[in-house]
Amino acid sequence: MEAKDKSITLDDLVKHMILLAVFMVPVFILPKSLSNPFEIPKQIIITGLAILLCTALIWFKDQIVWDNTSKMLVLLIALNFFSFLYTRNYYYTKVAVVLNVSCLVIFYFVANYFVLDDIKKLFWVIGGAGIFVSVLVFCHKLNYYPFLRYATNSGNIIATIGNSNYAACYLIFPIFSWLGLLAINKGGMRLVALFGFLVTVFALYITFGRASVLGTMIGVVFFGVFYRKYFKISTDIRALILGVFVAIFVAVLIKPNVIPTWSFDTSSIVARTKYWTVSFKMFTDSPLFGTGLWSFRNQVYDVQSRILEKHPDFFTGYDSKPRRAHNEYLEILNDGGIVAAVALLLFFWRIMKRGFQRMHHSKNKEEMAILLTLISLVMAVMVSAAFFFPFRLNSTLFLFSVIFGCLGGIKNYA
Repeated sequence: MEAKDKSITLDDLVKHMILLAVFMVPVFILPKSLSNPFEIPKQIIITGLAILLCTALIWFKDQIVWDNTSKMLVLLIALNFFSFLYTRNYYYTKVAVVLNVSCLVIFYFVANYFVLDDIKKLFWVIGGAGIFVSVLVFCHKLNYYPFLRYATNSGNIIATIGNSNYAACYLIFPIFSWLGLLAINKGGMRLVALFGFLVTVFALYITFGRASVLGTMIGVVFFGVFYRKYFKISTDIRALILGVFVAIFVAVLIKPNVIPTWSFDTSSIVARTKYWTVSFKMFTDSPLFGTGLWSFRNQVYDVQSRILEKHPDFFTGYDSKPRRAHNEYLEILNDGGIVAAVALLLFFWRIMKRGFQRMHHSKNKEEMAILLTLISLVMAVMVSAAFFFPFRLNSTLFLFSVIFGCLGGIKNYA
C-alpha cells in the first residue's frame, strides 16, 4: 500500500489562510488597545495575509500564474504607486496604497487557487461571521455592548465593523452568501441557510444603512429574476418564504414595535448632492490623473471656498468638513482621474463579462447558482457605492476582493 502524500501545497496554504482571514477580519477588534480598535487590527490581518501569500509564492515559484488578468493587476498596482508622484495628501495615500495593493494581491490568489468547492466553504465562513456580527447588531440595538466596553448609548450601532453604515455595508456579503447556500443546498442545510439569510437581512434593516439596503434589494431582485429563469423554484422554498412572511405579519399584529420603522430624512440626500458637487469640481480641476489617492479629505476645503464665493448659502444643511464624497465613482476620479477610472472599468468589465458568459453557458446547475450569487453580490455593492464608500473600508474592500477573485477564477471551475 502506498503512503498518502501529506506534503503541504501552495493551494492548501492559500485556501486555509484566506478562509481564516475572511472570518477574522469582520469579527476581530482590540478594545481600548489602539486609537482605532476597528480599522487597525483588520488592516494588520489584511496586509499580513498579503505578505504571507507573497512569501508562500516564493517557495512555489513554479506555480506562478501569468495571464492577461495578472497583467491588469500589475497595471493597477503600478497606478497605486504612481499616485505618490503627485498626491496632495501623502499620508492618506500611503494608507490607501497599503490597503489597495494588499487586496489586489489577495484577488490574484483567490482567482488562481479557488475552485467551486472552495467558494461553497467561503459562503459558509462569510455567513458564519455575518451571524456573529448580526447578533452584536441586535445587542447594540438593545443598548447592550458585549466586547465593546468603550461603547456608549448613542443609538449608532457599532458591532465589530464600525458605525451603523459600515456594518450595513459589510452585511451585504453574508446576506448573499446565505442566499447562495439557500440556492445550492437541500433539506436541513437549506433551513440553516434560510435562518442565516433572515438573521442577516433583519440586522441590515435595523442598521438603517439605506445605501446598503438599496443595493441589497436590487441585488436580490436580480438574483430572483435570473434564478427563476434558470431554475425551477421548488415547493418547499415557496412554503418557507410564505411561512416567513406569515410569521412577520403575526409578530407585527401581536407587538407592532417588533419591526422598527424608518423615518426617511431627505437631509442626507441634500448633503450628499453637495459632496458630489465638490467632488466633481475637484475632478474638473485635475481630470487626467486626479489629485492622488484619498486626497479628497484635504483638497475639499479649497474647492469649497471657491464654491462659497459664488454661492454664500452653500453650507446650509451641509457638513463643512466632509472626509469622503459618499460616491465611490466620483472619488475614483478624484483619486486617479480618467486614467485610473478607465483602467478599473476595463478590469471590472473583463471579470463581469466572463462571469455572465460562464453562467449563461454552464450546464452545471450548482455552478450557475454560485456564479449568479457572486454576480448579484457584486451588483449590490456597486449600487451601494453610488451613495457610500465600500472600497475605502478595509472590511468591505477585502471581502469584495475575495468575491471578485472568485469570479476572476472561472478558469478553475472545470
